[in-house]
Amino acid sequence: MSALDPASPPASDAPPGSDAPTGSDAPAASDAPAASDAPAASDGPAASDGPAASDGPAAPDAPPASDAPPAPRPDPAALAQAAVEARLRRLYGATALSALLLFASFHPLDLGWLAHVALVPLLWVAATEGRVAAGVVSYAAVALFHVVGLAWIAVVSPPGWLVTALLEGFYGVALVCLPVWIRGRTGVPLVASLPALGAALECLRGNTPFIAFPWLLLGHSQHDLTHVIQVADVTSVYGLTFLVLCSNGALADAALLVRARLRAERDLDDRDRRRLLVWALVPLGLLAVAWTYGVLRVRQVRAATREGPNVLVVQPDFPQSIKDAPASSFEVAAANLRLSRQALERRVGADAAPIDLLLWSETMWPWPVPDARTEAGAEAWQAWLKAEHDHGSPSRAAAIESYSRQLLALPVVAGAPLVVGAVDHALAGGRPHNAVYALSPRPGEGVVARYDKIALVPASEFIPGEGTLLFGWLYRLIKSFIPEQFGFVEFEPGAGPVLVAVGEGERAEQVAPSICFEISFPELLRAAVRAGATVHVCAANDAWFVRGGRGQAAETAQLALARDHAVFRAIEGRRGVVRCVNRGVSLVVAPTGEVTEELVRVVDGKPTRVGVEGTFVARAPTTSLTTVYTAAGNLFAWLCGLWAVALAALAWRGVRLRPDPEEGGVPAPAPFAGEPPDRAGPPA
Repeated sequence: MSALDPASPPASDAPPGSDAPTGSDAPAASDAPAASDAPAASDGPAASDGPAASDGPAAPDAPPASDAPPAPRPDPAALAQAAVEARLRRLYGATALSALLLFASFHPLDLGWLAHVALVPLLWVAATEGRVAAGVVSYAAVALFHVVGLAWIAVVSPPGWLVTALLEGFYGVALVCLPVWIRGRTGVPLVASLPALGAALECLRGNTPFIAFPWLLLGHSQHDLTHVIQVADVTSVYGLTFLVLCSNGALADAALLVRARLRAERDLDDRDRRRLLVWALVPLGLLAVAWTYGVLRVRQVRAATREGPNVLVVQPDFPQSIKDAPASSFEVAAANLRLSRQALERRVGADAAPIDLLLWSETMWPWPVPDARTEAGAEAWQAWLKAEHDHGSPSRAAAIESYSRQLLALPVVAGAPLVVGAVDHALAGGRPHNAVYALSPRPGEGVVARYDKIALVPASEFIPGEGTLLFGWLYRLIKSFIPEQFGFVEFEPGAGPVLVAVGEGERAEQVAPSICFEISFPELLRAAVRAGATVHVCAANDAWFVRGGRGQAAETAQLALARDHAVFRAIEGRRGVVRCVNRGVSLVVAPTGEVTEELVRVVDGKPTRVGVEGTFVARAPTTSLTTVYTAAGNLFAWLCGLWAVALAALAWRGVRLRPDPEEGGVPAPAPFAGEPPDRAGPPA
């Protein structure tokens, strides 16, 4: 082969130090075969197609190098489309995963530990995508979680269910995107901003006028950790939310730091390892502190617990379809009277402690309660009864009057006050009230106290925004979804707290009534404790949320969530809580948050708490302790809010608190498809 043949590498291309022959070592021209010995070009393959000079075998089918087809060039449009599809899969996956983890953290799965990782996919997306993509994914995941988690509201108000779930999505945007924005602008890790911001936002969710809805708070997912949740007597449930978000923030920080080092093709150095260690120790350390506090606090509270009033709890079993039917009103009244009398008769002659209080469920008296404390009240009752006589039937009016006399006589027979729920039918003017009445055990006294529900259920007992400039549109929107034939009644909120004296002498206690939805509001029950309440009693009608008729009852998530709220309320004020619920679940909660009594029946060999009729008598354990939460209220949540506002102010001004922008961060990605470059997220 000629030295000029293109297939022959030049001598200068031989790698240095190789054994390839140099020019001086190459065989002389006289050693090469003579040109006349080579086959003619027409008789065989060209010299370039023959075997190499070294006579080594050549691939028989290998095409000439010059004939190899060029490598296909990638299609830019196809690459861009593949990148968009991969990004969409990532965004959809993060949305679905976080929504699923959040749902699994609550009833019915109740895997509360999943709440500690549920937001990590959303935080990852927010830190690695543009602002628009981060906002959309955060909103979608949190709204989807609430659509499923609050589906039980649809039984009462489908518009209220959807409006509530869609509004909660905006909370998700603030919870996820604000800490990531602070991190990008200041370098403050998520573990230092996310917990405080989340606690403050949940406090706002539970106390914002018109739309307050403190359900499915992240801290509620920890209700089974008896010792850990004892910190609620300092921080309310917001302290548990703080703990949960510490874990999420630390995990997200660690994942983003590792991602940054991998993309930069750098190993973790000692400073990175120290940072990871600190991020791991923050949530673990706080969890250990909370658990230790809980162990010590439970011992202290148990030592301070005393036996409170002896309460007779009456639980009827009326599906909502029966309870709401006018023809069933006498059946409802008769059942409650019958159950109460039977329970009292069983105690006659028995060696049992006297009953201090009879407790009925919410709206279990189907007519107005005769309230003769004032002359106007007595006249209003007589006018209502006369209207029933004139426009209904004389026999019906006479029956109502007879049942009302039996109601007023029941506490006299029992020798203890009766707390009964009823709607006042607007006898005092204005709109009606959802109320509970306290009836005296002394003959002739009748009603001695009345509490009107303060925290009404949005879109079920009232429509938010009426008469306001800011939320007037919301009122009109929800109102448009409610047909006239739905029978929607807007109630008027009351004022409180109201205390009812029960027991005598050493057994004297001050009982604070609340109604159904109000068990979810820490501030309401805190106000009652500050007013002198020693026991909370909550009358509720959860028949809305029990599926099936009598003998076919199945509970929804609402019943379990309401039970958890009662646990937190007992811990916050260290007062006993008694819930009396139509269809169940009626229970007693001790000041440690432990359930000491429930109405349970065995049906088909299985213990059943809902859809059962019965009564039980139980002591309501309580204490006289004053907790930090009782004294200071939501101070913890407000301090968290101040910290979050301070960080946001520094981020707004672009003050970087960590000098190295590479520490724990990654460069901002390209904008999401269709997103303007100026809307891309800040460096993470």
